[in-house]
Amino acid sequence: MWLLNIGSGNLPEISGSPCDSIEIPHQMLVEENLIEAIYRENLNYMEVEQLANRVILAPTNKKTLEMNRSIIAKVQDEPHTFYSCDSIISEDQNDLQNYPPEFLHDLTPSGMPPHELMLKKGVIVMLIRNLNPKQGLCNGTRLSITGLHENFKSADIVSERNPGGVVFLTRIELSPSDVNLPFVLKCSQFPLIPAYAMTINKSQGQTFDQVGIYFDEPVFSHGQLYVALSRSRNHNHVKSYTKTSEAQGKLLNNEKYFTRNVIYQEYLKLRKVVAKSLEAARWQGQSGYWHENQRTLEVRRRQSSKMSCRRREKEKKKYVSVPSLARTPSCKDRFFRHAGSLLDVSGISL
Repeated sequence: MWLLNIGSGNLPEISGSPCDSIEIPHQMLVEENLIEAIYRENLNYMEVEQLANRVILAPTNKKTLEMNRSIIAKVQDEPHTFYSCDSIISEDQNDLQNYPPEFLHDLTPSGMPPHELMLKKGVIVMLIRNLNPKQGLCNGTRLSITGLHENFKSADIVSERNPGGVVFLTRIELSPSDVNLPFVLKCSQFPLIPAYAMTINKSQGQTFDQVGIYFDEPVFSHGQLYVALSRSRNHNHVKSYTKTSEAQGKLLNNEKYFTRNVIYQEYLKLRKVVAKSLEAARWQGQSGYWHENQRTLEVRRRQSSKMSCRRREKEKKKYVSVPSLARTPSCKDRFFRHAGSLLDVSGISL
């Protein structure tokens, strides 16, 4: 019920804190190392299935990149770094000089791999493009790296769909779908990002056994907090680290931690109005379809009834017009083959 109230914004206001603040339950709090709380002190002894069902969420892409680097550094294997080839597409030729490659390398828009993609064998990664949905290679599919080569990577699928499948990935051209840039960014890189930590928005639609939430800053979009808190199958397996600032953390000078919950009530009201309108339209459409079918069936029933009456009248005339022939067995049998059971309907018996 508490989680549903977060999604609808119906939690009571807390005196002395901002109106959009909520208290984080004590059993969810982690005050020190969130990485160890989710991945233990030594993640090298964890099974791949265990690693694939754990994740740390953060509001921003910058923080997830930092945490992924920290976690990958704990993996006992030789690191391999793969660099992207970045360029721009612009109608203004001056942009080619104004935005050199060094500047493009520092850009990491949401949904794009970093310029320096550091990987190790056994690292959990996530696919960021739809390559082959029939084989389970969709945006958000989690993989375990098994082989690192200069021009391709081999990995095993560890997501729920097609688990254990072996895939080979090469570099492809990527462009961000939603970014406020004066040019189109082109990036030639492997469509992978480390998946030990990911943004809250990227985790939508996924479920994990253990979830950690790193609030280095408050959430900033509608329903983001609800998405983060509802990613685990068990609310007791959700841990949170909240960095104290003016907008979150220890706001009341006690042991309680608070964070921001962004809910637009106008949006929820609009959704209800739209849902009611669609429901009414659907029922109206079904009702109209039902009445139309009833009218069609009634017309067909009447037409069938008229045809049956005409057929019976025709058979009656045929029988009455040949009474003498019906007295002989051969003609009588021939007549029954044509008239059939219509004799009983017409009330005529031989």
